[in-house]
Amino acid sequence: MNIRRRMRSLLPQACSQSVVISRTSLPEWGVLTEFHSQVDAVREPNMKQLEGGCLCGNVRIAAQGEPYGVGVCHCLDCRKHHGALFHASAVFPEDMVTITGETREYAGRHFCPDCGSSVFGRTGDEVEVNLGPLDASDQLMPTYEL
Repeated sequence: MNIRRRMRSLLPQACSQSVVISRTSLPEWGVLTEFHSQVDAVREPNMKQLEGGCLCGNVRIAAQGEPYGVGVCHCLDCRKHHGALFHASAVFPEDMVTITGETREYAGRHFCPDCGSSVFGRTGDEVEVNLGPLDASDQLMPTYEL
């Protein structure tokens, strides 16, 4: 099962409490993962659009509405791709995201061919908007951690 879909299915159950997801409840992850959620404090009540872009400005991204989830990932792929100890992104339905400018792609991760900034990822019908390139990255707070 897609990890994002599994996390999305758990979000309603954990709106006001911390939940520990163990190896037995999610055997495909193979690690213990804590899922922290304070949904009421996480999202801005009037948030309608997030905007951002790459370092040089040639790629822009805009996302409408509320994300399925906002998370932090420590997997080896994310660490290597982003050159950091973790990566944060918000997952939106594909039809709620607009991308302008040319991107290059490696394994579903899209980046600017000019400056190399990683801007978003695509998995099926979902777009993972990286939080780093957002113009105002403080509009979202992670609700889960992988």
